[in-house]
Amino acid sequence: MVVTEPNQPPSASGPAAGVTAYGSLLGHAGGEQLALVCCPGKQPAFAVVLYRSPPYEFHVPALQVPRLSINLTASSVFGGVEAERRRTYEARRHSIFLTPPSAAVQWRKRSPSRHLAIYFRRQSLDDESDCADHLQHCGPIFNVTLPECTWLIEQLEAEMTAPGPFATEVVDSLAHLLLIGFACRRSRSTGPLQLSTALLRQLEEYVDANLARRILVADLAAVVGLPAQSFAKAYLRYTGRSPHQFVLAQRVERATDMLRHSPLSLTEVAAACGFSSQQHMTHVLSDRLGVAPSAVRGDALQESAASRNR
Repeated sequence: MVVTEPNQPPSASGPAAGVTAYGSLLGHAGGEQLALVCCPGKQPAFAVVLYRSPPYEFHVPALQVPRLSINLTASSVFGGVEAERRRTYEARRHSIFLTPPSAAVQWRKRSPSRHLAIYFRRQSLDDESDCADHLQHCGPIFNVTLPECTWLIEQLEAEMTAPGPFATEVVDSLAHLLLIGFACRRSRSTGPLQLSTALLRQLEEYVDANLARRILVADLAAVVGLPAQSFAKAYLRYTGRSPHQFVLAQRVERATDMLRHSPLSLTEVAAACGFSSQQHMTHVLSDRLGVAPSAVRGDALQESAASRNR
């Protein structure tokens, strides 16, 4: 292990290449590298970096290795994987973002922040279980917190901020324990996931707040901090319906309520409920309810008139 001074990256290969690429982008955005610890040799197994940044917006291309980022400052961050819908994450202190090597991302922060980043190779995780393989090959995981890892993160932050006489050894051990702990936790969470009532309510609240827009499975998966495919399987297994069917049912419920109680036109109701067009809403409601939107509104008007005449 060697410690390099800020703004002096090691030779660019593997984790070192990630350090160089990300550091250059952050530097152009006004940020700076405060400390760097990496393994020695031509192909280091991992590198740990402490960053400080002002408000920024920048694009990070796909790197050669995974990057585990840990927020040290609570902040709102907007972005995500380039090919998917971006969203706002209310990132708490010690929240974790994992970007796999295949993913290009784009982020925007409105406030100054500090964060740690661990760039690693598979061989840096000499764990004999499947946990290391899971972390190396899983998809993006954004804005999750692991209370059991809080102490490790705090110690790692302290050692990177004010290194002691055995800083390299301490950082090596802490980073390794943190990676394995995170990997094993995520590996367990993608087993037979039990979706609690509170988690289902959280998903319903997200859909309710975003119903006017297109909602992807990846958006719902991000709410619970799971890869999209794992979430879709878990949701179907637990509820008996797919995430798409869940979102569509919410659209139908909202549309029915608006048709009965709001003066908006059919086109406006369709847009407010996230249907691609009035025709799309008509097709879905006719299929689900057996009646057209105009009939739903007509029935509501008749009920209202009858109530007034009593």
